[in-house]
Amino acid sequence: MPYNPENIHKILEKAISSNKPVKMNYINNKGEPSSRILSQIKFTSQKHIKAFCHYKNEERIFSVNNITDIKLLENITIPENIYCGYLDEEYIIKIVNTAKK
Repeated sequence: MPYNPENIHKILEKAISSNKPVKMNYINNKGEPSSRILSQIKFTSQKHIKAFCHYKNEERIFSVNNITDIKLLENITIPENIYCGYLDEEYIIKIVNTAKK
């Protein structure tokens, strides 16, 4: 979904209310693009979220204005502190299913 602040807020709110992760494309403060998978999302203000970043494997703060694309991962529940890195959804599902065993 292309950048639209209203849509991004709606997707983030849905992720928070359903406790589901999101996959987003993000531009960091150095202007570098990256893809992230986030869970445990909370708004800290209208312009910032705090979430567990499965690429950095830690809780991070993100500027909502720097999100360029976002997708709710409705069919995935990621246990806390599972490292996913730059992985696709299918591989994340494998990781999560393996962690549950």
